Amino acid sequence: MSKNKSIFVTALFAVMLTAILVSLYLLKSKVYLVFIGLLGLYGFLCAASNFCQWLGKESCLLPPMRINVKAAGEEKDDYWKPDPEWAETYNRIKEEFDAELGAAGEDGNG
Repeated sequence: MSKNKSIFVTALFAVMLTAILVSLYLLKSKVYLVFIGLLGLYGFLCAASNFCQWLGKESCLLPPMRINVKAAGEEKDDYWKPDPEWAETYNRIKEEFDAELGAAGEDGNG
């Protein structure tokens, strides 16, 4: 079903439900209270379900903790070691940054 059709059908359903509720209220029918109670309960359950699903989708903000376990006499180092290309790029960027800091200090702006 296209988005326009689904919006139209939803709006039509909402208008019909509103007409039924207003009619029951004006007739002072006891069914009105039951109907409103059931709709309220249904809305509460839907809200609780949607909230639970939303909490389940949330991703962790922190990376998982790394626990280093060293066996007796054994060195374990699972940390990432940079490759030469990464180290070269890091050193180039650091030199540029240090040069900019030095230039800013000479101008009296730093």
